[in-house]
Amino acid sequence: MDDVLNGRARLSEQDKLLGQALQAEKSSLAPFAQSVDQVRRFTFALGMGMNLSWDEALDVFKGIIATLDDKAWEKAINDEVAELVAHLGADAVMGCANYHAHLFFDDGEEWLIRIPRTGFSDVPAELVEYLVASEYATLKFLESTQVPAPKAFGFGLASDSTNRVGVNYLLMQALPGKPYYPHEATVEQKSHLLGQLADMLIEISKYPLPKAGSLSTSRLWLATAFDDKGDHLLVNEDYNITGIIDWQFARSVPMCEAFGPSLMTADLNALYSSEAGVTDDDKRLARVLRVRGREDLAGNADRSELVQRFHHGLANGLTRDEVLGMIKGLLAILGVERIDDMDELIAEEPIKCQSDHRWNTIDALSRGESWA
Repeated sequence: MDDVLNGRARLSEQDKLLGQALQAEKSSLAPFAQSVDQVRRFTFALGMGMNLSWDEALDVFKGIIATLDDKAWEKAINDEVAELVAHLGADAVMGCANYHAHLFFDDGEEWLIRIPRTGFSDVPAELVEYLVASEYATLKFLESTQVPAPKAFGFGLASDSTNRVGVNYLLMQALPGKPYYPHEATVEQKSHLLGQLADMLIEISKYPLPKAGSLSTSRLWLATAFDDKGDHLLVNEDYNITGIIDWQFARSVPMCEAFGPSLMTADLNALYSSEAGVTDDDKRLARVLRVRGREDLAGNADRSELVQRFHHGLANGLTRDEVLGMIKGLLAILGVERIDDMDELIAEEPIKCQSDHRWNTIDALSRGESWA
């Protein structure tokens, strides 16, 4: 197991002994026992991946890559990273959706260039361009507020014939600080940060909009909800917020979502289970908002996690047990106290909802069909 979890691609001593025994018996299974262990690594990663630490998951992935006979995938990733470094410099960073590189100026100013990745996502090109334009418009609007978002300096779209760069990009101010991770903070540090966050939520609430949607260069709709994962908050050593980043999915939403329980204050273990209820951090944030005289915002912050659970449940990559736990949690919030058989409930609900046109729409979408 150590080899599987540390990325070393090789057969174990037990594998070799089994192979020798099968070979001695002239068994046709001997070649399989002595071959590279990609099947074992692949099935192990599928079955256990959700319970691995980041370092373990990364090493299992490296082990899978190392055992592949076809080097095309490994080469594609290595080439992509090499090209990134060659064009953007050694400080460049590649995330799940974007490349990031720093631009340094003689006067000490530092910018960040964000370039959406292509070829590794099923997001349509026109949507990628919309998100770039939307984030630029959002950042430009926020410059007139007290929200510590980076200043935006320009953007380009790949479809624009005048864009000499040739790819989608966004130029913005590089902010100081490191990502905020709630699990690394003490109760005192969390309370200090939540007080600052409350002030920013109050600032955001000063700009309500009559429509739902996102801000773009052609439609001036304010985003009243930002991406609320904790790592999109930048903090210094004293847990003072130095900036809020990653606004590409910001949008205008109802107050119950904009100011309700967020992923930043969530207990992720409880969120993946049937344990419904707001967290201590939700309550801390609500208390600060009440002290600031904003009962309207506080009432959303500690009232219900229904919207939070609904949106989080739309994510992929969940195990069956996690999905069932989240369904139980949603039902508990809706007042269903006990569920004896989840499989029976799941089987019965489609039958009960056959006459509901909304169910037919959902069913069509789940099967990849168009709907009116």
